[in-house]
Amino acid sequence: VILFIQIYPSFGKEKLKLNYDNIEVLLEGDFIQGGLVKGKTNPIIEIQFKDKLLRKNSEGYFIIGFWRDHPDIAYLSLKPKKKWLKKSIPVKKRIYKTQAINGLQKKMVTPPKSFYDRIKKENKSIKQIRALDSNLDFIFQKFTWPTKGIISGVFGSQRILNGIPKRPHYG
Repeated sequence: VILFIQIYPSFGKEKLKLNYDNIEVLLEGDFIQGGLVKGKTNPIIEIQFKDKLLRKNSEGYFIIGFWRDHPDIAYLSLKPKKKWLKKSIPVKKRIYKTQAINGLQKKMVTPPKSFYDRIKKENKSIKQIRALDSNLDFIFQKFTWPTKGIISGVFGSQRILNGIPKRPHYG
């Protein structure tokens, strides 16, 4: 028997209300490095995060995310009329899990030269996908976990293989 449970994406419990000239922006999520925050404002108002115009769905919902090493202050800008108004958002520092694994074969720590072309190609594809700008609002829809199992790495975590720090997990 396989059981699928539908749940909403996980947003943290912290809430923040920002006011811009009588316009309210509600934020809910994890105000921490690597955190995800859902926002809501008037759907006709322009809003920016990190100098990028954010998409909103028809109800005025939007998403912002804080980078792994985000500074302790983030800025959200709103344009209710002709002028952009900026508000600061505090971002907490996160301590990421680090896993040290020693005694590995060299090929498990440093990929052979033949792997680098594939790694470069995959990184280029990932960069292109992350640059996409889509009006899909799937983040607000129900989500079904595809399977149960061990989660071996989470965003921001890092492995140290035979004493050599590797790139953090960037999701």
